[in-house]
Amino acid sequence: MPTATDLVTDLPADFEVFGQAVDTDFVDLLGGTTGQVLSKTSATDLDFTWVTANPGDITGVTAGTGISGGGTSGTVTVTNDMATTITTNGDLIYGTGSGTYTRRAIGSAGQVLSVSSGVPAWTTASSGALTKISTQTFSGVSTVTFDSQFTSTYKLYLVSATKIITTSPYATATFRFRKGGVTATADYFGSQEYLPFNYSGYAPINTFNANTANLNYVQSDNRSGSASMYITNVGTGAGDRPTMWGNGLTGSSGGYHIFAGVNGSATTDFDGFIVDVAGCNMSGTISVYGVQA
Repeated sequence: MPTATDLVTDLPADFEVFGQAVDTDFVDLLGGTTGQVLSKTSATDLDFTWVTANPGDITGVTAGTGISGGGTSGTVTVTNDMATTITTNGDLIYGTGSGTYTRRAIGSAGQVLSVSSGVPAWTTASSGALTKISTQTFSGVSTVTFDSQFTSTYKLYLVSATKIITTSPYATATFRFRKGGVTATADYFGSQEYLPFNYSGYAPINTFNANTANLNYVQSDNRSGSASMYITNVGTGAGDRPTMWGNGLTGSSGGYHIFAGVNGSATTDFDGFIVDVAGCNMSGTISVYGVQA
């Protein structure tokens, strides 16, 4: 038995001398050096070992450009300030210099992203010189109607007729304005010049009678005619008197110029038109374009 002054040098063995054995696995708890930590060696009970702690090599977090927060101890939080720079759905972020940026708010419907003074900017898109509004290709009909064509979007319109073939030789397709689906049948006037020679007995200059029921538009035969006419003062909302001018080509006998309009229509704001032939049918294509102001 050890005495009160004896040193215990082997705890399990010394207690075993005393008469009570001690689990020898506790010997694993002995030893170790400063800074080491106790680690499990396996899933076996009391199976430990001393290991050197691995604190990692990061000693602090410093916030860089565009980042806030950081620290050297405890729980460290960092925040990207882009999260607060963006405020609205659809916002864009663009650079303003080295390591700096700012917000460009979302544009309006139909706008396009362009560059103004060296930075991105929202601008209204240009639709180009001509914008097709509608087109119809037809065959074996006497009437073609175009409603809801003219609005305040454009100051000038082009109505182009191509390959107009009539079942009756030398038929004339006429043009009349419409408003809300109702055709105007009076107050047309104008003049038509035939080139380079008289056509079917017409004089070189044919003046429409004032207050006639329609305007000549495409003169054709059983081959093909065409015409391109510009129209202004329609769809403005002001009820201005519309004017149309242009030229055409008959199937076999030459060309012509037309200048025409509507008199006394100061209270009518036309939004469409009708093209028809009398006594026969026609085929071809007519397209309507808005001309960019």
